[in-house]
Amino acid sequence: MKLPFLIVACLALSGCFLQPGKFDSTLDLRKDGSFTFAYKGQIYLLALSKIADMASKQESDGEKFVQQTCEDEDFKERTCTADEIAEQKRSWDEERQKKKQEDQKNAEMMRAMLGGIDPADPAAAKELADRLRKQAGWRSVTYVGDGLFEVDFSLSSKLTHDFVFPTIERFPMADAFVLTNRRADGAVRVEAPAFTAQSAINPMRVPAGVSRTKARAAS
Repeated sequence: MKLPFLIVACLALSGCFLQPGKFDSTLDLRKDGSFTFAYKGQIYLLALSKIADMASKQESDGEKFVQQTCEDEDFKERTCTADEIAEQKRSWDEERQKKKQEDQKNAEMMRAMLGGIDPADPAAAKELADRLRKQAGWRSVTYVGDGLFEVDFSLSSKLTHDFVFPTIERFPMADAFVLTNRRADGAVRVEAPAFTAQSAINPMRVPAGVSRTKARAAS
């Protein structure tokens, strides 16, 4: 199984790399359209933990040629000839070169999906945290390791347009924790798709921790 390719496909098709951990979240929405949204707690970035680990593990696999067994016409193991060993080595070299080319292409795709950030780079987490701190609303962002960030976000504005949390500069649209859609008649639809139990059938999703979320509409 080509894990890096599957991971890139997941990022490209669904943005499935951002998940909440333990958090407190509130949405205070007023009748005049003013609102305050706050999120304080954990955010997991899968790309900084699982993706780098998977890619690193696969890169270390198959780095040394291992001779395969040979069999006679009765399917009994026998000693391989020099030509057979040479053919095995040639096939292994071809597959290794092909894999290196695929890995390079997948790595470039991953960096593009992460806004130029290389998940295998030790400085990737710091770069992302710095990027978030420059955006409005992110009052503090601290990386604690293994893809986990402790954040404090609060934003007050007027709901004259749709609102989505979180958004990250230069990132494609990720899994929305909270989204609000402003309708033409003035009504507002509020959803929190990420504030639910994570799917047990998707091994790439980080299980959500204990959370508390509140929404309040007021005049």
